[in-house]
Amino acid sequence: MIDFLKKSTWSFSSIIIKSICSLATNKLFAIYFGATGITLLAHFQNLISLVTQVPNDGINRGIIKYWSGENVSAVEKQKYLKAGFFLNIGVLVITLILLFLFRSYFFRDFNFYFNTTIITFLILGITLYIVHLLLLSIILSFQKIKVYAIINALGSILVVIAILIVAPKGNLNYALLAFLIAQSFSVVFSLIYGFHKGILIPVKGRISLKEYRKLGGFVLMALSILVFGKVTDFFIRDYAIQSFGMLHTGLWQSVVKLSDGYMMLFINTVGIVYYPQVSSMIFNTDDLRQYLRDVFKIVVIISVTGLFLIYIFREPILIILYNREFIPAGDLMPMQFLGDFFCIIAYLLTYIISAQARTLTFILLQAASAIFYIFLVYAISSNLGIEGIPAAHAIRYFVLAIILIILNKRILF
Repeated sequence: MIDFLKKSTWSFSSIIIKSICSLATNKLFAIYFGATGITLLAHFQNLISLVTQVPNDGINRGIIKYWSGENVSAVEKQKYLKAGFFLNIGVLVITLILLFLFRSYFFRDFNFYFNTTIITFLILGITLYIVHLLLLSIILSFQKIKVYAIINALGSILVVIAILIVAPKGNLNYALLAFLIAQSFSVVFSLIYGFHKGILIPVKGRISLKEYRKLGGFVLMALSILVFGKVTDFFIRDYAIQSFGMLHTGLWQSVVKLSDGYMMLFINTVGIVYYPQVSSMIFNTDDLRQYLRDVFKIVVIISVTGLFLIYIFREPILIILYNREFIPAGDLMPMQFLGDFFCIIAYLLTYIISAQARTLTFILLQAASAIFYIFLVYAISSNLGIEGIPAAHAIRYFVLAIILIILNKRILF
């Protein structure tokens, strides 16, 4: 128990530092570049995630599983690491090729797809960042939570320092590039630790198809999250930019970034406490039902109270986090917060699906939810303007929560 609390403390501390640094980065972009800066920062972060999603949430999770296994020999672990490295590079190359084939779409809002220098640093930064994420997964598989947390915290701090140096010069593209390069520079810390602990020793023996096949099994769910999550978000944001302009999109994104902040705290807390408990009780319906009722009572009370307080104090919060230019974003908060509440409920219920290993159901739900969301955005925003997007967000997660309640009714009731 003491060991768990220590590890949880380090993990939570890292999340807090990351959240504070994220707020500081948003603040700097708001100060120096206004609503346009917030819009393009969110778009750029989304662009990076298009490349890193499958490696980090697919391949690297597989590596963590096999490196954590007690029955896996040191030689086998090194084979999985090498296989994971080549899979990461393969996915990176394929993703970059797709991005550059369609660069007129993915890069048009940044206006730098014709700048060779920026593109070179962009590729270099993403490549180093993917290597860094791979090494972090190895560190995590050793349960070195303290080291993992410190490296993550240092990376977040480096980002803020880089933006502080570059943003005052007034070049938005260079500020975005500094954001990426600072993140990728964290690979220095993970490399030093990897060499020091002997993780990066030469691999003995040939890699068989077994390693690739087992790691490839983790890619499918990550691909579904990429296509029906990150790509959908990028598509909707680009639609907003083209339809409503940078200013209105920036106001909407400022609320979304606020939402992302508390959702990150919620998701990480759930990952540490809730999911392991649900997984352990998944075949004991009565205990699980009681546990879910207790959790839902706590989550609903905290969520409703927290979201209500944020809305009540929305004006000073928006001024502190951004600047006075973002005060009109308060009008977008009610529907966004309503959607976030249902999203939290849906998230808790989705973990039950995951614990039951209902992979096909999980993927189909994501696909249907994304398609429904795109339809809602087009249908509602054509009449309401930018306000239609948070309204679509609210309807999407309300419907998803209802569907998940029906799918889990045997456990819930």
